[in-house]
Amino acid sequence: MQAFQLYFSAPVTYTYTARVPATGTQPERFVTVVAQTDADGKLQPALRSVSDALHLDRVPRYRLIDVVDADGSNRASLLMELRAQHSRQFALYRLLGNKPDQIFLSGTTLL
Repeated sequence: MQAFQLYFSAPVTYTYTARVPATGTQPERFVTVVAQTDADGKLQPALRSVSDALHLDRVPRYRLIDVVDADGSNRASLLMELRAQHSRQFALYRLLGNKPDQIFLSGTTLL
């Protein structure tokens, strides 16, 4: 889990990434949650992704790379890797008002 303040006076943004190992009946699973605190200090999810090893080509695994101020606006965005079974992409998400806005999506790179 990581915590960031994406811009001055912004609520704290938390990113949580987990990998659940495979069991005898369940494939390996991947969970990513991005949440911000509201005015009462409670966490409100902004971005959620759940996938498993069998469905990565339909629902990629999200992994936070870093926070970046890509356009020099003094507001950081989340740089995420979207990894599928045999490919990956990178995306930038800006959070304003606890709503994710994808502002960039790279081309696909085969692994």
